[in-house]
Amino acid sequence: MSENHSTRSGSLLEQIVTALNPEHIIETVTKKHRQAKVEYHIQHAKPNYNEFLDEITKYMQHHWRATNNATLNESDARGHAIRYLESAFQKHGGFKGASSLATTKGEMDKVIDALSSQIESEARNNYVSGVMYSVDPTDNETKTEIIKEVFERYKAMVGENTTFKDPVYFAEKYDEIVQQYMQIVQHIVDQYGASTTNHDEHGTPIVGGTHQQSGGRIHLPNAEEIAAVSRGARPSQRSQGRSH
Repeated sequence: MSENHSTRSGSLLEQIVTALNPEHIIETVTKKHRQAKVEYHIQHAKPNYNEFLDEITKYMQHHWRATNNATLNESDARGHAIRYLESAFQKHGGFKGASSLATTKGEMDKVIDALSSQIESEARNNYVSGVMYSVDPTDNETKTEIIKEVFERYKAMVGENTTFKDPVYFAEKYDEIVQQYMQIVQHIVDQYGASTTNHDEHGTPIVGGTHQQSGGRIHLPNAEEIAAVSRGARPSQRSQGRSH
């Protein structure tokens, strides 16, 4: 490998590994999606079908505007919302299941939760895959180094079960590693809702989740809390309740 190629590879490696820091992913991707959901106010708790369509369309437009700083027309917004709900409720009747939950059981809030979570999940997966696939597919050396660096540098957060006895194996299984890493980040987010390093004027973390909402503010875990979950610990009572 030439010196120039080595320098370029090293620079790319550092950029990729930094971008795959779980805290960075949560701060960059998750936080804005969670905040979008916190800021939305449901108009119809138990809508009829037309009101249901209107609600999910308006939410989709709101979420898109909040996370992409762009507008989405009504037709496209409805189409996106239906697709997301079809995926979110794939084990519970798809879009029809979501509609029934809202119109017959009055649980529009759960539908919006599921819609928001599906949007966020796809955005996060797209981010992770976009970063990990930014490397030349034929550059097995760099791919192997990415995997080794990510799991070594963030092992306190992602777990310590991965070994690297055969680097070539991991380069060949790169697609599987990408999927594995998506699941790891998903697990971290599921446990805590969101994470950020920002703090308020009192030094309390400003969090972005939705199930720990309090006046539009949500608790976000710090790095130690993320690491604890990765080791199998449950979020402490303190970490769950610290939202103000």
